Amino acid sequence: MGSGEDGCCLREQEVMILNEIPVVMVLVRMAGGSLMIWIGDRNGQKRINNLALALSTNATVILNQDDMFSQGLAKKLSVKHNNGKPVYVSFNCQNLSYRNDDFQLAVQKSVTDFLKSSSE
Repeated sequence: MGSGEDGCCLREQEVMILNEIPVVMVLVRMAGGSLMIWIGDRNGQKRINNLALALSTNATVILNQDDMFSQGLAKKLSVKHNNGKPVYVSFNCQNLSYRNDDFQLAVQKSVTDFLKSSSE
């Protein structure tokens, strides 16, 4: 994890392997408490195919309206783990089913651990 003088933190970590695809998550804690989470295939293209934003219980998809996973995850994380502050989520694993419960739990645990460590 990197940390700058402006209060920003960055961490990349492998969440798990699904269908033989290594899934990574990049977490960025920005000054002011906003959180950006990018989830994607380690070997795939590094781009933002969709983006959701949540402010407490209000969430919306900003890019690619078909992605309800990012919206739901952003809302849950904003409410439960980020004190209602903005959370941006981008899910970029085209070949994976994000409806996998183990995957969703692994993502949530990784984010929770990151938030705890970045607030120390």
